[in-house]
Amino acid sequence: MTWFENLDGNGNFSASQNIPNLSVTPRYYIDFDQDGRRDIIIQTASGIFWYKKLEDGANFSAGIPIITPLPFTVNNMNVGRPGPG
Repeated sequence: MTWFENLDGNGNFSASQNIPNLSVTPRYYIDFDQDGRRDIIIQTASGIFWYKKLEDGANFSAGIPIITPLPFTVNNMNVGRPGPG
């Protein structure tokens, strides 16, 4: 997966940055750990993983397992925000 950091809110973005070992579409791009930086939550056939946005603001951690293996199928999940999905 490749992402582009929004540099100033005026349509100016950084060069593309790759997230290693992430070849699926993210399910959520949220501040999962409430540190002020938006993280990535994904679901694969082997589990649900969190990619933490690192303090440098330009890189993500390796996948951190949240639930593995999946004992169920997730069709939609509400992570970190109140109300309907």
